[in-house]
Amino acid sequence: MRMRIAFIVGGFPLISETFILNQITGLMDLGYEVDIYARRSSPDRAVHPEVEKYGLLGRTCWFNLPLTRWGRVKRATATFLRVLPRHPVAMLRCLNLLRYETFYRVLNNVMHAPPFLDARYDAVMCHFGGNGIDFIFLKDLLPSLKFVTMFHKGDILLGDERTAAVYRQLPKQGDVFLAICESWNRRKLLEFGFDARRIRRHPIGVDTRRISFQVREPRGSHLDVLTVARLHPMSSTGCTRHTSFCCQAWPRRRPPSSSRHKRPAFPSWPPT
Repeated sequence: MRMRIAFIVGGFPLISETFILNQITGLMDLGYEVDIYARRSSPDRAVHPEVEKYGLLGRTCWFNLPLTRWGRVKRATATFLRVLPRHPVAMLRCLNLLRYETFYRVLNNVMHAPPFLDARYDAVMCHFGGNGIDFIFLKDLLPSLKFVTMFHKGDILLGDERTAAVYRQLPKQGDVFLAICESWNRRKLLEFGFDARRIRRHPIGVDTRRISFQVREPRGSHLDVLTVARLHPMSSTGCTRHTSFCCQAWPRRRPPSSSRHKRPAFPSWPPT
């Protein structure tokens, strides 16, 4: 029987998150059965062709939880009463206020749990630590479930801002923690108390085989630089500024035109 894997993401499909899309389609190519659970619908109109090619929208469940407290209470109550006859023990465990600490988390547990109780997955793959924090309760309901969380950057900064306590039960109950780099992500996870034996380095990037090489020649007095990155404040888009340092060694060329535009401050160069 094929292994069944559930991906838990923020929005889906997002045009900027090709690293998630590549993992999903790669696992499907290897013969695994993959479903996707997104916290919200994607605002993007454009999507990658793989979304249609692999029929991913038909494999996706969007939670789209209500934004108001009363809306969450109504939906959680209706969900609890509908699912309770089929999964009484699991649904009652979702209500453990002493363990989950806040009424907000209890409501979310009730609304998030049903599809996982019905589908019985072998493994859950959470992208971003915030999703790992909010869905680790599934281990209380399904102890045999393998729970994997992949950390990126903003979810690591969360620990710096709110201390390691923000991760709650995740370090103790998670089975595997994926860090995109050894020097920073893994080191920070160790500082926050994650077990080194369960941390694995798993880099992500652009598949350059899909980009055909073209010879480029300088045009005029400007040096044109194309930066490929997610349009997100956390992205390391400081290369535009760093390129200006290279231009100092090439005085006959002016810095890129984009460096004349107003931009957020970037860390000093070289990095410390």
